[in-house]
Amino acid sequence: MAIAFKKIGTMKVTQTRYGETHTFDIGICEGDFLAVFTYETEDRYFPYDYFHDEKHCAELVKQNGSLFGDKVSDIKLNLFYKSARRLLEVLIEYGYDVNGYTKREE
Repeated sequence: MAIAFKKIGTMKVTQTRYGETHTFDIGICEGDFLAVFTYETEDRYFPYDYFHDEKHCAELVKQNGSLFGDKVSDIKLNLFYKSARRLLEVLIEYGYDVNGYTKREE
């Protein structure tokens, strides 16, 4: 069974591994979960992370101290989607700055 999702935003992630720092864009998608985060190449999507629901987010913070293991900046959400508004509340609750915009997608 495939997971269905639609892109509702983006964010920048800075990762430091083995003494090297890399910054890359992550797509934020709605679908069968509260949010699915994907790394995109020209022809593929790779999973980065996901939030099943608000309870899952609370467990992540309880176990790891934050929602993400990497430094996150420049989160943009298309608030045209109801799921983006739900995710916005969760991200703000855990201290993330989010830039919202509204754009009807065809």
